Amino acid sequence: MSKQYMQENQKILDEWQESYVARDANYDRGYFSFDGIMYMGDMVRRDGHWWRNPSNDEYTKENEAWYKCPIRFLYLTKDQNAGTGGAWDSMEETYRDPNCEDSEVRVWKTYKFNRLMAYISRGLVTATPDSYLSLDEVKEDEVACIKTFEEYPIARINCKKECGDSSCATSVLLSYMEQDKEFLRRQIANINADVFICCGNQAGDNPFINFLNDNGYHFEWFKGLTENNEGDIWYDKESNKIAIDSYHLSCRKADEFLYNDIVMRFHQFLSKMPEFYQSHRK
Repeated sequence: MSKQYMQENQKILDEWQESYVARDANYDRGYFSFDGIMYMGDMVRRDGHWWRNPSNDEYTKENEAWYKCPIRFLYLTKDQNAGTGGAWDSMEETYRDPNCEDSEVRVWKTYKFNRLMAYISRGLVTATPDSYLSLDEVKEDEVACIKTFEEYPIARINCKKECGDSSCATSVLLSYMEQDKEFLRRQIANINADVFICCGNQAGDNPFINFLNDNGYHFEWFKGLTENNEGDIWYDKESNKIAIDSYHLSCRKADEFLYNDIVMRFHQFLSKMPEFYQSHRK
């Protein structure tokens, strides 16, 4: 029987939200975002967008898939860009173009974050020590990009749970992470990922890798990834996990740069450390 990852995640998030209400009786629960292992059920059209349902009330597919998953990928991101609206459940996201009809499936390209989540996730789950798909190759099959999320479990955590707008200052992010560090630590520990995609590099520093190292991990820079020592992959020998030091997926860098910074670097790590790949696929 697989562990109830989804139920434990919900328990942590409920307690986390209640801590906000305890500090402020007038706190609007609608601004607290939920996230974790993404749902793997059917896609449904709601409020003009495509969302994904849980597989069932017990999250059977999600729990089983995560339990058996050979390499577990977790995106650590800042917060939701909600603008003037409230938060939503990130586990429902599909990255499918809202203009698609029932019979069509296309990646939602309007917003950089959405298209890169679709492209990068497809690239990561197909990467091996011997090969990886280029961004152009991934774009050739948009259906496969969207279906990745119902075939391969992917997790995402916003480290600041209160939704924001188009930008989140590092000082604000760090303040929330310090305030909520025990809840964040518990959520990360429950998901127990193998690869952390840390989308927070800021002037050469990454608060997400720093947080992991302050809370039980021992990530060290993996030197020698390339001949020129390019690429920021961090490896924890004790836990046999890696952290990819990258940027916020909506930052002003080219799609191909951000894709290669994560997917190509992951492939390069696997080519240098094929035992990592093999150990997780037994």
